[in-house]
Amino acid sequence: GRTDRMAARILERYSRVDCPHLGQQVAPTHCQKFTGPVPTASPAALRQWRACRACPHNPETKKAKEAS
Repeated sequence: GRTDRMAARILERYSRVDCPHLGQQVAPTHCQKFTGPVPTASPAALRQWRACRACPHNPETKKAKEAS
């Protein structure tokens, strides 16, 4: 059978990136939470969202760099 889907799920679950804003390692799913609309309920979430917009680990930032 094909193992590529299983490998992708394992990497998604257990891989970590260094978050410059938090100063610690986080899962890529943490980064994905802050790629959506601006959070308005929490000042801490807003600060995280702003930091994530310019982060090199942000999936949207990587797409923009590859497109240009």
